[in-house]
Amino acid sequence: MYFTVEFPLVAQITFEKTLGGISRDQGYCVRQTFDGGYVVTANTSSYGAGQWDLLLTKTDSVGNIEWSKTYGSTLLEHYPWGVYQTADSGYFIAGMTLTAGINYYDGYMLKVDKNGTVQWSKVFGTVGSDYLWCGIETYNKQYVAVGYTWNFGAGET
Repeated sequence: MYFTVEFPLVAQITFEKTLGGISRDQGYCVRQTFDGGYVVTANTSSYGAGQWDLLLTKTDSVGNIEWSKTYGSTLLEHYPWGVYQTADSGYFIAGMTLTAGINYYDGYMLKVDKNGTVQWSKVFGTVGSDYLWCGIETYNKQYVAVGYTWNFGAGET
C-alpha cells in the first residue's frame, strides 16, 4: 500500500488517501496535473500480470481515483521512478524494467495518453544494469531522461 497526502505550507493535512491493493505496492512519484488533480506512479504486486507491474493512477484534486492502469507482463517487471505530464495532457514515465531470467535492469520509457492508453514504450540497455530516474518532454516534443549505467567508465557516454 502507498498513500498520497496533500498539505499547504502550514503543514495542515488537506487530504490523505491510501491507494493500492492487498499485496505489496510501492509509490514512487506524484505530480499535480493540469486539471488540479494528481498522477501517481507505483509498482504493484496486487494488480497486473507480473510480480511487479507499473501502476499509474490519476486522481482528482482531493485524491479520488479517476482511473488506474497497470503496465507489464509475466516476463517484464517495471519500476516507474518519474512521471511528467506532457503538452498533450498525456504522461511520460521513466524507470527501469527487469526481464524474467535476466539478472540486470534496463532503462524504460513509457508514453501514455490522458486516459492511460499506451502510445509507445522503449527499453534502453546494455549488458549490465541501466536505470532511468527522471524524464521530461522538451519544447519541440522530444523526450529526455537521466539515469545510471553500470557499463561505461569515467568520461564515456
